[in-house]
Amino acid sequence: MAGPTEAAGINASVLSLLIGAVFAYGMYVHGKMEDLRLEAMEAAREINELRMYGYYGIGAGWTNYLSSHPTNREATLREAIQLGMHGSMEPDPAIRSENAASIVRNICKLAAAYPFPQSASPGADGGAEVHMSEPKPVDLGSIQNVTDWASEMERMSRLLLWLDRAHMGSKEKLLDQFSSDWEKTHLENAPEELRDQIASANPVGFVSGFMENVGASHRIARAVKARLTKLEAYEGSTPSRSMVLAVIATAGLVFLAGVVVPLVAPSVHQVVYLWIPCLYYFLALLVILSTVQRFYRV
Repeated sequence: MAGPTEAAGINASVLSLLIGAVFAYGMYVHGKMEDLRLEAMEAAREINELRMYGYYGIGAGWTNYLSSHPTNREATLREAIQLGMHGSMEPDPAIRSENAASIVRNICKLAAAYPFPQSASPGADGGAEVHMSEPKPVDLGSIQNVTDWASEMERMSRLLLWLDRAHMGSKEKLLDQFSSDWEKTHLENAPEELRDQIASANPVGFVSGFMENVGASHRIARAVKARLTKLEAYEGSTPSRSMVLAVIATAGLVFLAGVVVPLVAPSVHQVVYLWIPCLYYFLALLVILSTVQRFYRV
């Protein structure tokens, strides 16, 4: 059996290998997590490349809509879904026309602000909206912003896609009603040379273009969330801060017992320089195997 001096050398070598392995593993996992953060942020920025020009008579109250945006956005989304499901069933033509105008207005509100790039801003009086030729990009400068955005975009786009697919007939009837009403108002007395230009400004075109982009937005959000889920799994595979500190502190004690004491003490029991370090190595091996197992499940 190795004496105290030989055991001190062995313990010093084993501790060096353990610390080196843990450090290398930490650097590798940290690098993978940083890559996933950058990938998620880069994928999320694709939303700012889409053109969501949803603009039609959002009207007064746009400042209030933006200032209490989460609450107002939820109410607007619910109203748009309700109108899309039942609005075309209204027997009264006047109410049906108002339902048609409301769903277009609500969809344009949703399209003009977060989680989509903001394409309308408050007017000079702080009330009516002003169309922005260059939408304000979504702020995706931090991983927390990206996480919040992906969650909200995935939820909202899923509901809008459900409305578009499950209640397409009802929604399209309302859009047709709105288009008919709009053309009566804007085209009947318009000069012939301006009719094509005016017709191209029909807000139904904005709504249709936006709904096409909702699918792309949903795919972007899902791709971002997939990276964030993998990032979360990597974070779960790393030891906690308290565990790392405990391992470092215990390694210091083992170094003291297994390396320093055998070299400086004239006589020392083998429990100190042999069994205590061996117990630490065994426990460290269990922790490493458990961590590696979690890592390879990612």
